Amino acid sequence: ANNSPMINKNVGYYMARNNRYEIFYGDVMLNYDTNLTDKLGMNAMVGWQGRTEKEFNTWANTNGGLSVENWFHLNASNEPKSSEMRKLSLLKTAYFGTLNLSYDSWAYLEGTLRQEKVSTLAPNKNVFYFPSVSGSIIYTELFKDKMPSWYDYGKIRASYGVVGNPPPAYYATQAYTQKSVAGWIYNSVDPKVGNYNLRNEKKFEWEFGLESKFFNNRLGFELSYYTNKIQDMILEATMPASSGGTSITMNIGDMKNRGVELSLYG
Repeated sequence: ANNSPMINKNVGYYMARNNRYEIFYGDVMLNYDTNLTDKLGMNAMVGWQGRTEKEFNTWANTNGGLSVENWFHLNASNEPKSSEMRKLSLLKTAYFGTLNLSYDSWAYLEGTLRQEKVSTLAPNKNVFYFPSVSGSIIYTELFKDKMPSWYDYGKIRASYGVVGNPPPAYYATQAYTQKSVAGWIYNSVDPKVGNYNLRNEKKFEWEFGLESKFFNNRLGFELSYYTNKIQDMILEATMPASSGGTSITMNIGDMKNRGVELSLYG
C-alpha cells in the first residue's frame, strides 16, 4: 500500500503582488494679449507640454492549492509556482501655438497648430502636426440696431480640425517574449506581432453651428452639423501562424461619421 500523504489541491491560494504606476507631466506657456487697433484685438499663446508614464508590476502565485491548509506562503505551492513581471515606459512631448483675432466684438477667428512626438512609434514615424481653425460671427452684435428686442443673442460658427491617436506602448515593436525553463533561456514568438511601419491614427473634422437666445435668455437653442473621417485606424489583422504569429497590428481602417445635434432650453 502507498502510505505517502495525499496532496490536497483544493485548499487555498496565495499571491504576492507589487504594482507601481507613475505619471509626470508639465506645461510651459507664454501668453500675449493686445489691441492692434481700436476694434481689432489679438491674443497669442505658445507652449510646450511633456508627459511620461512608467509602470512596473511583479507578481507570483501558488499553483495546485496549498500544501498545508492556511499556510499562505509561496513555498506552500503544491505545483511549481508561477511568476510574471511587466515594465512599461512612455514619453510624449508637444509644442503648440494659438492665435486669436477679434473684431469689434462680433467677429472672431482662431488658429492653432500642435506638434506631437511619441515614443510608441518608430523614430521616423513618431512626429505629427495637428492644425485647426475656427471662426464665428455674432450677428446680433453686427446688426444690433436692426434686431428685435426679444432676440438677445445669435451666433454662427464653423471649425475644422485634425487630431491624432497613437498606439499603446510597444504595439509597433512587439516581436519576442523571453522565457526560462529549467534554467534555459529562450525567446518565444508572441501571437500578436508588432509593426515597425505603424502610423498614427488621424481624425479630420468639420463642424458648423448656430446658437440663439431669446426673451432675456429664457429660451434658446444650439444647432450643430458635423462630419468627420478617421484615417489609418489601428486594428489587428489575422495572419497564418506559419508566418510567426497569428495577428499583426496594422493601419487598415477608415471610418466616416456625420450627424446633426440640437439642444433646446427654456
